[in-house]
Amino acid sequence: MTAVEWGVIRARRADPVPSRLLTIYHRLIELIDRFKPECMAVERAFYGNNVSALITMGQSVGITLLAAAEARIEIFEYSPREVKKSVVGNGGASKEQIQRMVCALLGLGSAIKPLDATDALAVALCHQHRLRDPALR
Repeated sequence: MTAVEWGVIRARRADPVPSRLLTIYHRLIELIDRFKPECMAVERAFYGNNVSALITMGQSVGITLLAAAEARIEIFEYSPREVKKSVVGNGGASKEQIQRMVCALLGLGSAIKPLDATDALAVALCHQHRLRDPALR
């Protein structure tokens, strides 16, 4: 597996939430048009201590699912624990451990920044592992 491109979509914090979500949506549509993916793997929102962060993540995931559904792209969702276990072998792995393993698995010499981009690549690797293992399909 080869990483073609990675990054993070950022919206301006000063903008109201609807504007930020629209920015994310438009950027996702641009990426879908550019790469024409057959499927999309996303990290499922999970319950945590920070309810505000959970709501924000849920909104972003919702926009992502909308963009994929609109483009008729098959969607696969994985929990953070599933992703960590698939990529690192430990469902409680740290972001730094995930970063090191993603770089090793993809043959990337230097650390990927920011860590959110590493997380996205880890979700893609998790999905690839699921596709290859008939027991996990």
